[in-house]
Amino acid sequence: MSASPPQVIAISCREILPRGLNLLDWAKLVLDAGVDAILLREKDLPDKAFLHLCTEISTFASSKLIISYRFYLVRFIKVLGVHLPENYLDPLTVRDIIPREVLVGRSVHDVENINKIAKAADYILLSPVFNTPKPYKITPLGVEFLKRASKKYRYTIALGGISLDNIEEVKNTGCWGIAGISAFIDPDIAKKMVERWKEAG
Repeated sequence: MSASPPQVIAISCREILPRGLNLLDWAKLVLDAGVDAILLREKDLPDKAFLHLCTEISTFASSKLIISYRFYLVRFIKVLGVHLPENYLDPLTVRDIIPREVLVGRSVHDVENINKIAKAADYILLSPVFNTPKPYKITPLGVEFLKRASKKYRYTIALGGISLDNIEEVKNTGCWGIAGISAFIDPDIAKKMVERWKEAG
């Protein structure tokens, strides 16, 4: 890892963008709002469409673009990092394939397997910290677990239910950073999230 991971990550979700706002414009606006990186998910897009979107974003933000799981596209596009789901390839396997300077992140949802899952990742996205609206039941990991994880893994990034109301509580756990979907969909709120994160703690 040649650089520290970003501290504030906006995660894309074009299905819930405000009316009249497309994904490319959203990316520009949240970067202008001060987020450190964008994690491009859009798991339903075919590789070709996803790569096209990455290419467009990279014209103004290649150094701030993280792509979700599709590490094999890195040979076609310059990115800051690749983010791996919890139940996916091991970071070491991916690291052997992609350029050394590309960050490799990993999602962690399972308290029991965090040691195994987090191994060899440049950062971990720990979620959900708080309750989030899901079509299925999932138990929040909570701020105490986030605090313990942050002591063990320096680059622990909190995700799930983080808002302006609890961002200071999250910062006080000592975690490296925050990430979010709904909290960053509105660029105006994204700006407030960035400001609050920098002010908190």
